[in-house]
Amino acid sequence: LAMIIRLKVKNILTDYKAILFISFILEMLHLIIPNRAFEFYDLIANIFGVIIVLLIRKFIKWSKNL
Repeated sequence: LAMIIRLKVKNILTDYKAILFISFILEMLHLIIPNRAFEFYDLIANIFGVIIVLLIRKFIKWSKNL
């Protein structure tokens, strides 16, 4: 999903905003899809995963400038 978004958008912050938005929408859809359950911790894990990747990218960029 991130690779598809990356092909369309060149701004890294927009990529992550789109991924967070899609993650939120998919988790909300679990409320109406039969045999699926909304999990708040799943949503939090998705958000933390995106934040961790963003921090790793910033660290790599920062370490290259040393």
